Amino acid sequence: MKLITQTDKTSLYDNGEFLIKQCSQLASFDIEAYNYFQANLDFLVEVDNFKGDPSEFEIHMEKVQGTLLLEHFLNITIPERLELYGNIVQHWIPSLIRMSRAILKSRSIVDEAYFFHRDITSMNIMQSDKGMVLIDPDSFEWVDKATMVLYYNMTAAQFTRDIFRTNGDE
Repeated sequence: MKLITQTDKTSLYDNGEFLIKQCSQLASFDIEAYNYFQANLDFLVEVDNFKGDPSEFEIHMEKVQGTLLLEHFLNITIPERLELYGNIVQHWIPSLIRMSRAILKSRSIVDEAYFFHRDITSMNIMQSDKGMVLIDPDSFEWVDKATMVLYYNMTAAQFTRDIFRTNGDE
């Protein structure tokens, strides 16, 4: 297995067939919620296998062929970048909210919570032949409304910076 990247909490490996992400010291990972999202949304990386418990686990996921959206941005115009971001805001975010509500209803939970990705950025989206694919499945977590709004604002700020970045920008 080839190590691709490593942080203090995660290690990402390529075994040739799929990617393996080992995670520890994270809040938790609700594989049932992710599987429900994956079955109903076409923009999530496919998780093939999940091993471990919610706080220390290993995810086997598809290898998405394509380029990171950040790199793709450098080859398209600003209006095209805005169109891709518009798809995320108009389709992805509302879908995540709707699906969260459906899961809570099926679990008979009345609290307002959202299964939301804490890092929807152009570094965690692949542009592939199938369109944009949100990778980094372990960044999904159950959060309250205030935290979901914070994550959304962080997403908007990061995309604003990336959309108007040029080849020479760092």
